Amino acid sequence: MRINEVILHEELLDVKSVINSSIKKLDKVFKSNKHELRIVGGAVRDLALDKTPKDIDLATDATPDEMIAILDKANIKYKPTGLEHGTITAILDNEPFEITTLRADTETDGRHAEVEFVRSWEEDAKRRDLTYNAMSMDMEGNVFDYFNGMDDLQDKVSNFVGDADERIKEDYLRILRYFRFQGRLSTPSWNEETLKTISSNVKGLQNISAERIWQEMSKVLAGNNVANVLTHMTKSGVSKVIGLSTNDLNKVKDKGNPIIALAQMGNTTDIAKRWRLSNNEAVLLDFLVKNKNNSLDQKKVEDMIADGIDKNLISALVTIQGKDLNVDAKVPDFPITGADLIAKGMNPGPQMGAKLNLLKQQWKQSNFTATKDDLLKENSDLGTQRGRLEYYLKKPVEDGMLVHLSGLGKFHKGNDDLADIVPERNGTYALHPDKWESTFYSLTNKDFKKIVHYKPRLIKAPTNMIVADMAIANKFYRTDNPEEQDQLAKEYKDSIGKDVSSMKMPEVIISTSVNEDEVFVTLKKDDIVVKVPKRRVEYFLDRHYKIVEKITKDTPMGDVIKDFYKSDAPQFKGKSKAKKRQMAIAAKLSMNEAVHTFMTGHDVTFGGQKYDEMEIEVTGVDNANKKYNIMILTPKELFGKTVAVSSRYMERGPWTKTETSNAFEGEKDAH
Repeated sequence: MRINEVILHEELLDVKSVINSSIKKLDKVFKSNKHELRIVGGAVRDLALDKTPKDIDLATDATPDEMIAILDKANIKYKPTGLEHGTITAILDNEPFEITTLRADTETDGRHAEVEFVRSWEEDAKRRDLTYNAMSMDMEGNVFDYFNGMDDLQDKVSNFVGDADERIKEDYLRILRYFRFQGRLSTPSWNEETLKTISSNVKGLQNISAERIWQEMSKVLAGNNVANVLTHMTKSGVSKVIGLSTNDLNKVKDKGNPIIALAQMGNTTDIAKRWRLSNNEAVLLDFLVKNKNNSLDQKKVEDMIADGIDKNLISALVTIQGKDLNVDAKVPDFPITGADLIAKGMNPGPQMGAKLNLLKQQWKQSNFTATKDDLLKENSDLGTQRGRLEYYLKKPVEDGMLVHLSGLGKFHKGNDDLADIVPERNGTYALHPDKWESTFYSLTNKDFKKIVHYKPRLIKAPTNMIVADMAIANKFYRTDNPEEQDQLAKEYKDSIGKDVSSMKMPEVIISTSVNEDEVFVTLKKDDIVVKVPKRRVEYFLDRHYKIVEKITKDTPMGDVIKDFYKSDAPQFKGKSKAKKRQMAIAAKLSMNEAVHTFMTGHDVTFGGQKYDEMEIEVTGVDNANKKYNIMILTPKELFGKTVAVSSRYMERGPWTKTETSNAFEGEKDAH
């Protein structure tokens, strides 16, 4: 250390990760010759940020000639890799170490500088761009910080060494370096005066080569805090000068592919020419620009693989769309070649190319299952969903036929909330042959060719079927928001009867009979009117529906009969007027004042044993046999048991109304 040098930072950095035996030997050799060797630049900055440096830059107060003499004396191999800049590469243990003499700028032109060799470490530090890049460190970890770089790192801000305007005018590329290093700070702070100085010098970037601009910008776009950095680059006018579009910054991810970032921000292939991107980079950008808005699914990915598109391009497209798709899927080879068509009598030429392309499209549409023989059949029609269905089923599908999947079972389990609002949805599922693939995939998540595993059976389309869009139903089941469900239920009902081609996932539902004895209640919310089973009323009341009509024990018999005549509830569909009258009378007679939903009995005998008290719930009425269906609530050992009890015993036996809140109590007032 020279007499006039002082340690300008009291902290010691942990140098164990970077100081190896070779560097220690070099340090010892230079010290023995009265010269100093230090680590400079980015390595010191990275160590201060607890990062492992990628490269180690060494500097010395020895001139190039003095360095050569020192290395010769120590029998250390070297190469004069940049004598004009004061750089010599020493080679120890087969490892190269670049060592540069301290320098000071004598003349600059905005990009290059004329230098002279100096002995002062501070003079050398003055020619650096940013304060924390101007620090140096000896082999014991002592930091020499001439411009408060450590403080700037702690404050998470980048400041130019000395006068910012002078530093920028010395080399306009420092503008982009400033933004790159700001991105490397965890949560960067922005100095408004520095940004103003950058804005006033931004046109100087026009003198920087396109290759150097891309070299810096590729690091910015692949770094951290990308959106934050690009926002300030745009505000200061840098983006405009270098020709960068910065739209949709919210889509750009940190530490990503810089080409993906360019495409996400709306840049076109023009920037590839302007910044002189490599051929591979330009191809990727062109591919992303053309395809980024074409939504991918696994089938489209596999089609791209089949078309021979580079998997790196596909992977980037999957990334830009934020999808989780398998880009390494195995796809078989296309089974047809030009030789096959020549054997069929076709001459080489444009028509053959068009035919091969057509056959390949049909092969892809068959999910790569069509064989050479299938494709070369004169009348093969694998270009339509019905044609592919016939191929999988190995039989023709006539007009007016549906496909019932016997091995599928009912798709929705338990209470079907959408069917409660749209009763037409109660029934058996079937597929429409003209548009079945998306519906089948939604139901099974299987390849189309797996349809044979679900025991497909062709059935004639019945008159009591509906066709609706299952894509809307899927949205209904994916939300818990009552308002969204109501709107989607309305959209689903509106889709019934529309043309199949206009639906995303047409589902055919063949209605099944509804229990005639089940009581339905009409409810309304805004302009939505539904008829639901009484067991489901509480669910809808919680969703702000109100009961708009209700037959109670107080309703006159004549009004009950009239209501049953005009009702369009599913249990009345196809019933004669006489049958509806019988159903109305039975319903009215079942509403006896003596029997309530919840009842308590005293001294009740059940199963040969007498119980002091028993609580029950009346769950149904068997009008034909004049019995009530009940479920025992207490005592505990009998909980859940169900039994049919005569109406006379319930009406005249030891039963009284249970004083417990009833979900349906008070409904007669809810008109």
